[in-house]
Amino acid sequence: MCKSFAFLLGLLALTSTAVLGFSYDIRVAGDLDDVEEYVSDHRMYLDSSDLEMPYEDSIAASDEQVIGVRWAVPVPKGAQITKAYVEFQCDETKSGTLAVNLIIQGQLAPNAAAFTSATADVTSRPTTTAQVKWAVENWTASGQKSQTPDISAILQEIIDQPGWVGGNALVLTFSDDKSNPSKGIRGAVARQGSGPLLHIEVFNAAANTPSPADGTVGVFMPLLSWSKGDTGILHSVYLGKTPELTQADLVSPNLPVTMYYHVAGLEPGATYYWRVDEADVAGAVTTGPVWSFVAQDVKAYYPTPMNNAVDVSVAPTLTWQPGQGVIKHHLYIGASLDNVTAGAAATDKGELDATTFALTGLDSVTAYYWRVDELGAGGAVKTGPVWTFTTCLPVDDFESYTDDEGSRIYEIWVDGWTNNTGSTVGNTNAPFAERTIVHNGKQSMPMDYNNVKTPFYSEVYLELSPVQNWTANELANLILDFRGRATNGDGALYVVVEDSSNKSAVAVNENAAAVKATTWKEWKIPLSSLTGVNLAKVKRLYIGVGDRANPAAGGAGRLYIDDIRVTK
Repeated sequence: MCKSFAFLLGLLALTSTAVLGFSYDIRVAGDLDDVEEYVSDHRMYLDSSDLEMPYEDSIAASDEQVIGVRWAVPVPKGAQITKAYVEFQCDETKSGTLAVNLIIQGQLAPNAAAFTSATADVTSRPTTTAQVKWAVENWTASGQKSQTPDISAILQEIIDQPGWVGGNALVLTFSDDKSNPSKGIRGAVARQGSGPLLHIEVFNAAANTPSPADGTVGVFMPLLSWSKGDTGILHSVYLGKTPELTQADLVSPNLPVTMYYHVAGLEPGATYYWRVDEADVAGAVTTGPVWSFVAQDVKAYYPTPMNNAVDVSVAPTLTWQPGQGVIKHHLYIGASLDNVTAGAAATDKGELDATTFALTGLDSVTAYYWRVDELGAGGAVKTGPVWTFTTCLPVDDFESYTDDEGSRIYEIWVDGWTNNTGSTVGNTNAPFAERTIVHNGKQSMPMDYNNVKTPFYSEVYLELSPVQNWTANELANLILDFRGRATNGDGALYVVVEDSSNKSAVAVNENAAAVKATTWKEWKIPLSSLTGVNLAKVKRLYIGVGDRANPAAGGAGRLYIDDIRVTK
């Protein structure tokens, strides 16, 4: 039986568990929220009416699969999860009395994206450090219900991340426990309305669910509200312009209601920080989290790139927030502060309906200035402030590669097929550049390493032609963004810079477990640390895993590299 592919709201039950805390019972919300991924080729199966764990039909490598399940969860950030489990319902008793041992993990993301048909869309997601082993009981009758062990540690790690708010989505995965391999299969009911149920019990003494929501831009009304902590009876509000709120920022102590109106009003365009401390009946105070919002301005405000940024692409997209009562926007941009300030014709990009503008062809390591004038009713003009940013010197942003012969990523980046190390660049099948796990833009570079066998190190390199000058215009740092997998084998991440005289310098990432990072990390390498290299004539850039000077047997895995650049 196939799923309908229609997205429907999930069934959510909320009940009080007495004065302290609440419990939630949440069904999968849509027919694409419980999926299967085949381990052999990482093909996704989105429309199954049941979920077989950890094999589809037979206990064979070709039938092994990982299950992914996604729920929208209303638990606010700051809550303490005291108990949680997933309940499955038996669909059919496939070898239901043979042992099944599973590993449960979560996706380490503050708001997990919906599943797609993209290859490996379950296993390519970053995973929580917390995991739970589940020796699944025998399933002997259709309709039988079975609950996992407590998974509160997994959920707590997810909701403690920056960016989590109540109502965001989380993903759990269910895979075979390779330390105790399964000999049977458990077939569970899938589909919206009757699929896996997530049960969560929480306690939260802190104020939560702020309005305006944390990070809101464009707040006009100075009215703040929140949900009280589970034991809170009085609420003290702090409001200021720095996140380090002190007693001087206390604007309303011991409110009996969960609402505060700032009579003094808001400064247009200013960023505000606020928190609410909760006091219980005994007078014990729970300090709340700090939230922020940006007040609405009468002029254009809140630019991207941010003012004074020095790490900007040579093809950036400018965005800004519109002022009050705006009909259109007039953009000026150029490399001369005086010309932009004067609105010279050479800087005039004309009137725009949108609050975004894509630029191309900017010079590298150059300061640019820009402003947006807001056009209101009757031709009224509100002249905007002048902002500035400085472009980087691009090394490789990985956007130019295609799947056509001659422009494939592995034809430009030299890997182990040529340099005889344990490295491989690119996906096995097209698209050869990575288009799902990307830091910025549309593509990144997948790099596999294998230090299990000789020569015990893996590296790839890019030939720079012509050579690059990294000494001009006060350049100071080589920066790249990388990400790995939690399952990656051990190995040190390193970069080598080589000049036209074949002199080189090595930089090793200070985090010994860098290759296991499951979120994008920025690595900033000071150029001053690359001693002995003529940085005015940089010929090659290497990226590797292992120790090329003293190779020793290590692990294997996959990295993703993106946005290599040199900045002021």
